[in-house]
Amino acid sequence: YVKVPKSWIKFVDVETTKAIQYTDIGDKGYIVTLNTIEQDVTAEYATKAITEGIKGEGATAYYYKKSIGDYDGYVIKGSYTDGTYIDSYIFQTDDGVLRFVSIEGPDRYSENFDIPQTFTLTK
Repeated sequence: YVKVPKSWIKFVDVETTKAIQYTDIGDKGYIVTLNTIEQDVTAEYATKAITEGIKGEGATAYYYKKSIGDYDGYVIKGSYTDGTYIDSYIFQTDDGVLRFVSIEGPDRYSENFDIPQTFTLTK
């Protein structure tokens, strides 16, 4: 779970139907994505692969170690030429599940980019 503003709505992206996503519906709005990584890989391997995927979409991207809540993992920071930014967190929770939480939007300095840090396994 993450804490999103009450005005945001849940939606399904046709490319990631397994993910849980919320958006503020703005013209260049924000999107929060929660997903799991089902391959049997480490958080570091998944981070490297996702970083390369973002770069393959034409973005500039890099990653580093970072905690999200009580969990150690990685954050990927990316920026696209259209002015969209993305921060993706990859980490393993105590239940052994490899998780992916991201935020994308037009203003990297918006408090919306803090939403992934509100992640918790319980409501």
